[in-house]
Amino acid sequence: MNSSIFLIASGEKWIGQGVQPFQTVIEEMIRKASHHLALTVFTVTDDGIVCDIEDALRRGIAVDIFHWDKDPSLNSAAIAHLRRLKNEHANLKTHIISDHRLHAKVVVADSMKVLIGSANLTYSAMLDNYELGVLIDDGKMAHDVLGLLGRLTD
Repeated sequence: MNSSIFLIASGEKWIGQGVQPFQTVIEEMIRKASHHLALTVFTVTDDGIVCDIEDALRRGIAVDIFHWDKDPSLNSAAIAHLRRLKNEHANLKTHIISDHRLHAKVVVADSMKVLIGSANLTYSAMLDNYELGVLIDDGKMAHDVLGLLGRLTD
């Protein structure tokens, strides 16, 4: 296995000295994707990330979003934006997970890069909280994670 692993974080005391912020890494993964993105979503309030997803859809990128939607109180304007995008873009597939709480925080880009961490796609997770994760540049790991996500839709 020839992979690279990078520490990703949020929180002012954790960023820097080789540790990149979640928001920057997620935005870069979405913007640089060339054919496919998969994301798990527990809650979203960061509409900037949703706008990046919309731009990816316009570029023809296939996007799969796995979302736990059992608690409507967690829905936000950003979630509503994602729902509108589903009606506008055939290359967006949403997979609603309702049998168990989907709490995983994962982004997979082009079946090559995987971000796994604790941060939701919210302003507080990106800017205020101390969140920690890893970015793994490894096709096998990306394939394995996509396989796990696929099992949620079976």
